[in-house]
Amino acid sequence: MKKKIIIIGGAVVLVIAVILGFGIYRQAQVARAAAQGFETAEIRLGSLAATIDAAGSVRSNQSAVLSWQTSGTLAQVNVKVGDVVQAGDILAELEQASLSQNVILAQADLYSAQQALEDLQNYELQSAQALQDLENAQQALDDLLNPNVALDMAQAQVSLLDSEEALAEAIKDRERLNYQRCENSTVESYEAQYYLALDRYQNQEDFYNEHYAPLPSTDPDRLNALATLLDMEEQTQMALANLNWCKGMATEAEIAQADADVLLAQERVADIQTQITDLQAGPDPVEVALAEARLAEAQRTYDEIKDGPSAEELAAAEARVAAAQATLDAVRITAPFDGVITMVENKPGDQINAGMQAFRIDDLSHILVDLGVSEVDINQVEIGQPVVLTFDAIIGKEYHGKVVEAGLVGVQNQGVVNFNVTIEMTDADADVLPGMTCAVGIVTSQIDDALLVPTEAIRTVNGQRVVYVLGAPAAQPTPADPEATQEGFGPMGMGGGGAAVPAGTRMVEITLGATSFTYCQVTGGDLKVGDIVILNPPDSLTPMMEFGR
Repeated sequence: MKKKIIIIGGAVVLVIAVILGFGIYRQAQVARAAAQGFETAEIRLGSLAATIDAAGSVRSNQSAVLSWQTSGTLAQVNVKVGDVVQAGDILAELEQASLSQNVILAQADLYSAQQALEDLQNYELQSAQALQDLENAQQALDDLLNPNVALDMAQAQVSLLDSEEALAEAIKDRERLNYQRCENSTVESYEAQYYLALDRYQNQEDFYNEHYAPLPSTDPDRLNALATLLDMEEQTQMALANLNWCKGMATEAEIAQADADVLLAQERVADIQTQITDLQAGPDPVEVALAEARLAEAQRTYDEIKDGPSAEELAAAEARVAAAQATLDAVRITAPFDGVITMVENKPGDQINAGMQAFRIDDLSHILVDLGVSEVDINQVEIGQPVVLTFDAIIGKEYHGKVVEAGLVGVQNQGVVNFNVTIEMTDADADVLPGMTCAVGIVTSQIDDALLVPTEAIRTVNGQRVVYVLGAPAAQPTPADPEATQEGFGPMGMGGGGAAVPAGTRMVEITLGATSFTYCQVTGGDLKVGDIVILNPPDSLTPMMEFGR
């Protein structure tokens, strides 16, 4: 039993020794290759993203260069490069005093044009008013042509009686003003009231003087008695005033008012008498003609506006508003969309002429990349495909994006047909600026567990893709192998460049599948995981060679 264990243990040790020996040998081979100036890489399994490669140019999602549309003196500039603005923000404005006359008058033109447009748009209200005017005009004409004579006559007769009674009363009131205001009996009554009031006042005065006047001025009884005395004095004065008025004559103002009342009553009687005469004579032809003319005018007005303004009228009114507004808007520059100011050309006080550039604004919320894809590859491009981007100007960073637009029509340039493709970057940062160029790889497929070889290790010999692999010493080439003799490789052979080729180096023909920037998928050939390939074989190893993948 112990012997068996020892034998098994020895076998394990042997396997480990072989593995270690191979690893040491491989390391030695790589070390010798490195010492002789060769770069190497190991064949491995991995994931490969197949890409379509092209060069692209960065641009903003939206960009605009804003120019002045009129002349004047620049009053103020409200932004600087780098400022974030919103659509409609005023970026700069001209001085009002420096504007041309047509710009100044545009304000009045705008008000007039807006009013005209508003009138057209509010045609429903105007139509309702015109219809009411038409109905009123028709009713007025009907009343003239078809009067209710009997009813109107009866009402007029009643009104005439009432007005005649009012006139008689007004005349009687006027005649009274020619004499004393009151009759003798009324005067005698006012006299009696006055003397009674005077007697009560005098009695109260004597009583107050005897009993209350000697008391202190603040005594409550004295104050109450004094109040009673003053009240009696006021009643006595009123009685005297009534007596004097009743015994007196009317004033000029009273006579004038009475005369006016008589005149109004006479005019009222005359108007009703005229109305009765008109009812008896029938409708007046002149009034009928006027009523018919008013009806025709009301009908014409209603017909013009009942269906609302025509499309041409609205368009013309809107155009007048837009023209006036555009003239006013020319005195300032506003942001057409949300974005960042990337160029400022003017300063306050500058003399501005129409057409001068003022600002550039860019929407940097989305960074896009434009590129051309060959007609050979365009059918592999689909919306939404992931993209990898690198920049010569940004060292050590890799960016990503997706395809958002693929051209449907090719553009020919010097015999080459390309299709425009647009990429949206998904992780752009402040280092990525519009105008930069970049290398773009559109990922068309993803392959897992692929046998990968570095792209720079691949050479083309006589139209066949090959790589040079380090390994155990290969059999010595014979004179019957002219290609091998020409290439001059073998154990410790010398390359055409003067460098000693590592022993056992061999050329392996391969077949490629998907490719990316840095790796290619090997689908055929005598390669396996762990093989070491030379990345920079000397020229003498690759006769009739051309670079390619």
